[in-house]
Amino acid sequence: MAAWLPSELLHLIFKHLDDLPETLQSCALTCHTWYPTSQAHIFHAIFISNKNQCQRLNNHLARWPHIIPHVRRLSLHIPASADHASETQLLRLLTHTDSNIQSLTLHLVWQKLAPDVRDALILVLQRPTLTSLLIHRSFFDMDGDFPNVLSASNLKRLSLLGVLCLRQGIGASTNPNPIQAEDNHPVPRFKTHIQELTISPQYNSSPAITEWLLSPRCTLSLARLQALHITHCDRLNHSLPSGLLKLAGSALTQFSFTTESSSQKNGLQGIDIDFSNPSLRSIAFALPVDILNVTRGFGPPQWIENALATLARSTEHIEKLELTFLVGLPTQRRRGADADRAGAVSSILVPVDNQQWNDSMSAWPRLLSSSRFSALGCVRFVLAYDIALSGESDVRMALVAIKERAEREMRMQLGELKVDFVLEGFQSSYASMHPISQ
Repeated sequence: MAAWLPSELLHLIFKHLDDLPETLQSCALTCHTWYPTSQAHIFHAIFISNKNQCQRLNNHLARWPHIIPHVRRLSLHIPASADHASETQLLRLLTHTDSNIQSLTLHLVWQKLAPDVRDALILVLQRPTLTSLLIHRSFFDMDGDFPNVLSASNLKRLSLLGVLCLRQGIGASTNPNPIQAEDNHPVPRFKTHIQELTISPQYNSSPAITEWLLSPRCTLSLARLQALHITHCDRLNHSLPSGLLKLAGSALTQFSFTTESSSQKNGLQGIDIDFSNPSLRSIAFALPVDILNVTRGFGPPQWIENALATLARSTEHIEKLELTFLVGLPTQRRRGADADRAGAVSSILVPVDNQQWNDSMSAWPRLLSSSRFSALGCVRFVLAYDIALSGESDVRMALVAIKERAEREMRMQLGELKVDFVLEGFQSSYASMHPISQ
């Protein structure tokens, strides 16, 4: 009887098997009725990591073109090579009139786009169904292929992670005022209206990408931006957060700022963050912190206080504030011998200095008592730690004790304000972590 289920019900069932390709293949071989629905889920998301996989997929789609409409998400790894024929062919197949591609991820391994790949990518981006693009570890010339690739598309979500952008091949800016358009770079007639932007400029040896994003010649429009996420911002690109926040229109409701490297902590004071946009509803910060600093309390870092002080005085719409501490053991503890590790870990369990703790925790009521936060409904604190580096039982016990004390006192100090205190473990870098609730 199951073979005669309507396709709508089969879709609801099979979508729970999207992460089990072998099971979906078995379903496709069950009967003719299940075959079309199974195929749609088998090819819904495709991950290509080498040329052999790419060529096999090309052959498959060329032989059975009815599968092309089923491809909704594609992650394509383009290795450093003189020959990109297979990758170009795959991108051109996705320009088929029946293509329903919605999300595209490109991993370019620190290389420039080959002309044939670039031309094929531009054609794919013209597909009305494609709304999400993620470019990872790529190199672009700001005077050439980068603006052309992103111009006049239907993208709604754009992620630029580890994208290295230079001007005229040397990384030097030729425009002393990036807010004014240059004669040889006129203002584009049509722009791509982005609704969600994620950017990580940490590998740039020049502020070229910041200048481009903030200049009139940028092919992106932020007037309809709803969510802005910035990671790994350094002093070289210190004006990027405030510049983007000011360009965003009244649709912007979410902002997040993440720094993963402990080496960036001291440089965050120089980052310019201006929250004068009155439409913001949710603000999130994530920063690395030594576990010993956590034991001294959860007071807001000074640069966060400075940033929150820029909220427009008429703003009474901030509904959620989130602060994530990326907890890690100090370097000498991670690399020391077992005996040294045991001594270092036990030092974490030393009773907390109550005066330091109280002084730190009392900063939050002072900060959040402003009229700017009258609509604040949730303050969320997250203690996130790398299981591989700080997974010892003693460390976890210390974190649990710290979390419980902080949560209890924060609820007492902030009164009716909802406080959510979470302890999470993750397996890799925070940018791609999969939290494991503790």
